[in-house]
Amino acid sequence: MKKRKQFAALSLAAGLAVISEGIFPELSENKKVAAAETNGNVPITPSLFENIEVPNSTEIQPKYAWYTEGLYYKSTRLSGKARAGATITIYRGKSTDFALQYYSTTTADSEGNWEADVEELDIADQVIINFQVEGTQYDSKNQVIIPPPIDVDKVKPITTNSTKIYGGGAVPGGIVEVSYSKDGKNIVERVVPDATGNYEVTIIRLERGATITFKQLFTYSDNSNSDTLVSTLTRKYIEQSVENPIVNPVSNKDTKITGYGKAGAQVRVKALGNKDYVEIGTAIVNKDGQYEVTIPRQLALGTRLLVTQEEDIGVVDVSDPEYVTVGQEAPEVTSELADGMTTVAGTAYPGADITVWTGGANIAATTKADALTGQWSATVPALVAGNAVQVRATLAFNQYKDSIRYAVNLGSPTDIRAVAADGKTKITGKGSPSATISVNLKAATTRAQAIGTTTVDKDGNFELIIEQALDAQQLVITQSKNDLSSTPTEVTAVKGLDKLSEISTVTTNSTKVTGKGSPNATVSIKVNETEIGTGQVDNNGDFAVTIEKQEEGTKLTLTQQNAEDQSAAVESTVLKGIEKVTEINKLSTHSTKVTGKGIAGSTISVKVNGTEIGTATTNDTGDFEITIPKQAEGSKLAITQSIAGDESEVVEVTIIKGLAAPVINDYFVGSAYIRGTAPAEAVKIALIVDNKEIRSVNVAANGTYSIYGNDVATLQKEGATFSIVARDNNNLVSEIATSEVKSLPAPTLNRYQVGQTNVTGLVAEGVTRIAVYDKSGKLLRYGQINADRTFKIYVEDQEAFRVAGESFTVRAFNASGAISSPVQGTIESHGLVAPTVNDFYLNSAYIKGTASTGATRVRLSVAGVAIRVAAVSSDGSYSIYVNDVVALKQVGATFEISALDGNNVASEAVTGVVKGLEPPVVNPYRVSHSYVTGTVSKEVKRISIFDKAGVILKNGQVYADGTFKIYVNSIEALQVVGDSFTVKAFGENGSVSDGTVGIIQAK
Repeated sequence: MKKRKQFAALSLAAGLAVISEGIFPELSENKKVAAAETNGNVPITPSLFENIEVPNSTEIQPKYAWYTEGLYYKSTRLSGKARAGATITIYRGKSTDFALQYYSTTTADSEGNWEADVEELDIADQVIINFQVEGTQYDSKNQVIIPPPIDVDKVKPITTNSTKIYGGGAVPGGIVEVSYSKDGKNIVERVVPDATGNYEVTIIRLERGATITFKQLFTYSDNSNSDTLVSTLTRKYIEQSVENPIVNPVSNKDTKITGYGKAGAQVRVKALGNKDYVEIGTAIVNKDGQYEVTIPRQLALGTRLLVTQEEDIGVVDVSDPEYVTVGQEAPEVTSELADGMTTVAGTAYPGADITVWTGGANIAATTKADALTGQWSATVPALVAGNAVQVRATLAFNQYKDSIRYAVNLGSPTDIRAVAADGKTKITGKGSPSATISVNLKAATTRAQAIGTTTVDKDGNFELIIEQALDAQQLVITQSKNDLSSTPTEVTAVKGLDKLSEISTVTTNSTKVTGKGSPNATVSIKVNETEIGTGQVDNNGDFAVTIEKQEEGTKLTLTQQNAEDQSAAVESTVLKGIEKVTEINKLSTHSTKVTGKGIAGSTISVKVNGTEIGTATTNDTGDFEITIPKQAEGSKLAITQSIAGDESEVVEVTIIKGLAAPVINDYFVGSAYIRGTAPAEAVKIALIVDNKEIRSVNVAANGTYSIYGNDVATLQKEGATFSIVARDNNNLVSEIATSEVKSLPAPTLNRYQVGQTNVTGLVAEGVTRIAVYDKSGKLLRYGQINADRTFKIYVEDQEAFRVAGESFTVRAFNASGAISSPVQGTIESHGLVAPTVNDFYLNSAYIKGTASTGATRVRLSVAGVAIRVAAVSSDGSYSIYVNDVVALKQVGATFEISALDGNNVASEAVTGVVKGLEPPVVNPYRVSHSYVTGTVSKEVKRISIFDKAGVILKNGQVYADGTFKIYVNSIEALQVVGDSFTVKAFGENGSVSDGTVGIIQAK
């Protein structure tokens, strides 16, 4: 046996499997075994072959089976290299079998090659191959078929975004094990592949380059034996995932989502719905890395978008999402922006607040975009050429978008007139304030000749005198400003008087036309060739011509002439004149305000007998309010409005008699309402404090009013003044009535001692309620006010009034809710000694005892409630009837007795307990007895016997030793054997014991 063990060691050293003696019995004999051929890989040393006969190296023959192939899962052919002509015997079975079965035999050819077909090898199959030459075994191969390694080429790529591994080619019925490291921990996951060998493993996301190791495990069992076979390891490395796409900002007006991604990747856009993200569009990233996703509709402001990109790398690799919130559209300016313009308009998000800048840090205008269309318009200071306009649209929570910057252009000069007269040429027109006007003479060649410059004044007018007559010459005129130049304007100079200029607007209200002309020229105004007015231009070039009012649309022709020339005509169309003011308020003798409606920006004038008594300018909505002195009844006010020199017709208003002043009732500090009577025809009453109207109320049907004033701080102080004014249906005000805030007099308080029943005192006239408060100001109770203005407040049951030295307060109230200032009282100690109480027995009619000196009455209280009061006798004793007090009909019930003096001040209470009178003990009674006898307690003063119906039969005698006897001879009710009777004991106060029942016995 020792040599067999050494053979096993030799076999292992030579890289051979140990063969079981049970399977190959020929090895169990003590045979000499030579070392196999080693191919030079394993050194052979004497130490390995102790006690074994080993020939020298010249005797070793090439016996080793050089290699064997095909020993793997699903193999159907075995082959290898052996000695030429060697016999190869194959045994096959399960690794759990006790002995393997012979399978087949083959022979190596002359070169040592051999092969054998076998049925498909399965996991856990054990194959033993025996090599023999001339009947002598020189080698063997023993191998168990293990699961094949996981083919990582059949594992789909794993990226840094992967949370799943998808693989194939695993052995059905086995287990796929995946292991990796994350944050210093080794994580192992096992899954069972499906019937086709596919499997799916959940993992944690890993970094690029991380290693995942795979192996297969296969557990088999046979003949109650089981084992697990494990494949060799394979590895796969984490690849970099596709990165997040870059998403350009998205606004509520966009119909495309754009940005940058990986060329060839697919971009998906999802929008957050009620609960989940819903896909709204996809696109492929082009070769330049750009994408454009068309979406079906414009998205609402604030919509949350989720954008990813993905590519198919054998598995769909999806990037992390990029989240984008739909913002508002950038505002735009759509109006022309030219020098001198005062209106800027454009579009923005509907309802947005618009801020406009026109060339500086200061805001030029604010407005609001239309809630439906988003259109907006703003009036700004005159635009200046060379500046830029920028707009900001702001939504809630300070969300805003800025527009691009828009340049302000410089327009060409307008209204140019060039007139040659008296050897000079006068050039006039309109341009941008402070712009430089350049005048050039257009020559035959393309180059113009400069002949003069001037500057446009602040009103936008310019005038240039050229010291030569240029009649019939063509002039080229431009303006420049802030490094900008306008396009040129060409005009031909004319000979003679210039046209009239600066003609005033003529309306259907106009009776005068004004303007500018040549000094001393005569101005003529005609309608249909009929002259309707003339006038003279003064030395300053001004004229004013009186005309009759004209109808709307009438064309006026205006010219000027002197001794030599007549100017070209200027035509002016009569416009509809400004309307009369409207919605004038009714005015009375108390009125000091005139209100109404006119044209926005017009000037309103109020006159009496031609004298102006007030003026104002209407606001943006046309409303106006003018302060005027009070006017006498019957006065007539003439009211007009004017704008741009046009004055409306007069509206005449007659002053009517005003309302009388309202009546104000007395108002006290703390009162909730101010009350009074309104004048006839008044419908509303207003409260005025510190010259401000606080609130108004309707007048009641009976002509009274009530207006809340308790929340007005000023009215919480005595002496504060306030006013009441009445208004009629025409909103005309009455005379103002003024009053002062009064305070309610505080009550007078009597002394109060511990135990006293009531707090008492005296109140002022008009007080309707009285209340007492503890020292912390907590309201305890309201009291009673008598006809003589005395009061009392019951406090005997209040804890706060049981401690001497503590304070309390009393306040008075009137019917209007006014509250007086508090009066403080102090709880004084009492002087009476508590009374004594005699023993009181159940069912006694009276509680008796003795009161202390100074007491005039005593008070019985049960459970803290006063029951009744009784007088104290001259000898100091008292007696209180209680036989009707149910609470004292129980033994152990308690009660209190307090003594009261003449001021109703109570002493400390003494507590009494209802005691029980013990029932009598009755001796046995027989028909032949003359007496019923027994014993009673010492408190018993009387004894009585009752028949079975409860009717008293007779009283007995009680003795000092506590015995009693009742004579009953000849009482028929006590002669019937078996009948019952009752005996009761009585105390001296009428207390009665429970009855003792006796049974009549035979002789």
